[in-house]
Amino acid sequence: MRLATSPLMSQATYEGIAMSEIDEDTLREYAENGLERPRDAMFRDDRCHTTHVPVVGWAEHGDDILEESNFLVAKGLIEGAAEDDEHVFEGSARHWLVGSLRQVWVQVYEEPAPPCASSDCERGAEFTAQLGETKGDDYCFEHIESGRESLAWDAAEEKQIELEDELIETDVDEDDFHEKWASIYKNKLALTREVPIERTFTAAFREAVSIAESLVDYPILDESDYSERENERFEENLAEALEWVQRDFVEDSDDEAEVISDLARDDLSELYGMEGNGDVSWGKVEEIYREHRDAYFEEKATEIRDELSRLGLLIKDDRPQAGPGQLELSA
Repeated sequence: MRLATSPLMSQATYEGIAMSEIDEDTLREYAENGLERPRDAMFRDDRCHTTHVPVVGWAEHGDDILEESNFLVAKGLIEGAAEDDEHVFEGSARHWLVGSLRQVWVQVYEEPAPPCASSDCERGAEFTAQLGETKGDDYCFEHIESGRESLAWDAAEEKQIELEDELIETDVDEDDFHEKWASIYKNKLALTREVPIERTFTAAFREAVSIAESLVDYPILDESDYSERENERFEENLAEALEWVQRDFVEDSDDEAEVISDLARDDLSELYGMEGNGDVSWGKVEEIYREHRDAYFEEKATEIRDELSRLGLLIKDDRPQAGPGQLELSA
């Protein structure tokens, strides 16, 4: 990486990405790579790898918060830059391991491409083969090399008659003839070039490339969005870990468990960011909770002991002291 509403970036972050200058060569490179269909392509829409290229994706049931944040932020920016609804669409595919794979596709060019001159090729052409001032046919990037070879071959064949006359007049043997012809062909081929067909990149594609380039230098598109999602995941994991720890203390009332959790909150908050991706160590949560639980009940026992002592109900003698939370009452 469009149907869901995506969070918007702050204006400062947006300008840092969208307003960056992307040169034409970089745009063409991204276009060529995206328009080449991989053998293991999962998306079968006719637009995929023909007019539209994949720009950002996300495994919806995965647990990578950064990938989720970047996908939704980029999706919103690209949709906002698109000047036509047809320039952007979202595709999805099912995967046995990660569930739904969501992929944003962006139309590369404003204008439709001329057909590729190579037989049986259904792709649009990106280049024109050219030899000096002589223009050949239009070809897609997969067939432009063969197009240049064809142009060089035609140019070399124009010299064939002269070579044949030379062969007759000078009694040049046939091997010499073929060697000269091959040399002419090789020289002609070296003079050919591929000239990009002048086409206009869509605003959505320019935005997508700009985003991709920004991620090369820094992996986060929107710090605030990412932090918010990471914090939300941390709170969910912390609540789950606390519930697991509290199962060991069934004798505690719900109110007591809530008070202990509140007392431990500051220390538990220190766990944020230690594990990454919003995760939390259940072992550390248990350690912190037990520590605050012990302190809580020790304080309660002290308060009760002090009150009983004030009322004269607590036995004071030389016998061994009762353990924490244990009181001895006088008769």
